[in-house]
Amino acid sequence: MSFKTADGQKAFGSIFKQRKYDEAHAKSTNEKAQKSKSAVETPKAIVEAHGPAVAVKFRHSFDAGKHSVMSEHPDGFIHRSEHPSAEAAHAHGMKLGTTPVDGTQQNAEPSDDGLADLV
Repeated sequence: MSFKTADGQKAFGSIFKQRKYDEAHAKSTNEKAQKSKSAVETPKAIVEAHGPAVAVKFRHSFDAGKHSVMSEHPDGFIHRSEHPSAEAAHAHGMKLGTTPVDGTQQNAEPSDDGLADLV
């Protein structure tokens, strides 16, 4: 007996493998939907919907001219965006709620993966 996946792409001989496949692919589909949805949202709208970011990471590729921002929010939402300059990327990251209300700037500490995490 075979168990078909929810997307109809595969069949497994074990219902446990089929469920694990469905769970993994459902998460990636949800992340893609959130990612495409967040591409048109402003930082203010993201903070209002998901709360201020608990972590913001920046990745800079100066040779390619790409500067990426990834923020993690309290409800598990992950926002990603790309910018033409490092200044634009950092300005975007600051708007995601990592700056305290009093306006003081926080220190960035490098993480194990070489990205800067705002603490």
